[in-house]
Amino acid sequence: MPRHAPLGDRWSPAGAAPISLVEPARESAPESLSAGYFHLAGLPTPLFRAEIRTSGGSYFPDALWPEHNLVGECDGAVKYRDPEAYVREKDREQALRDLGLRMVRWGAREIMTRPWVVVARVERELQD
Repeated sequence: MPRHAPLGDRWSPAGAAPISLVEPARESAPESLSAGYFHLAGLPTPLFRAEIRTSGGSYFPDALWPEHNLVGECDGAVKYRDPEAYVREKDREQALRDLGLRMVRWGAREIMTRPWVVVARVERELQD
């Protein structure tokens, strides 16, 4: 006799809600945490890692709210260990701004320790 019931027997509608939020395109835990807080706050769901083509190449921002012309970026310190990475990021941001997109940024540590600040910042940008 099996010790555990098959998954189908244990599945419940209550478990479906968190599973429906899974998005494999997100690259990091802070990005997923951000998405969860945005959902809990009732903010519009962004596109994750949507391709944006620019004259400088294609970019895949962490979050994109196309109807608001808003790109969201969740950055951690690891990303900027290479000094050239900082320059590339500035070039990338300018290419996106040249398309008329606005940017909102938050740090990985910030979403983990002060999510209400991040949610309020993103909400303000979505209202503009």
